[in-house]
Amino acid sequence: MAIKIEKLNKAVEMLNYKLKMPMEMYTENKINAGHFYMDQSYGGYRLQRTYLDGCVNDISDRGSKQEVYDFIKGMLLGIELSKKD
Repeated sequence: MAIKIEKLNKAVEMLNYKLKMPMEMYTENKINAGHFYMDQSYGGYRLQRTYLDGCVNDISDRGSKQEVYDFIKGMLLGIELSKKD
C-alpha cells in the first residue's frame, strides 16, 4: 500500500517536535532556522532543513514517499534510542 503525503508530513511534524525545532517555516515573513520540511520536486521527495540566512540543507536523498518516510522514521528511532532513562 502506497504511503500518503499526509503521513509523510506528519512524520516531519513529529521530527520538528521531538527536536524542539520551529513547527512553522516562517514567522512574520522571517524564516525559522532549524525547521524541517518536505521538498517535492523532480518527481521525488526529500527532507530539508532551513537556516537563518534563508539557505536550506538536504537532509535526505531524493526518493519515493516511502523511502523518505523510512528515513525520517529512522531519525525518530535514533532520537528515542539516544534518550537516557
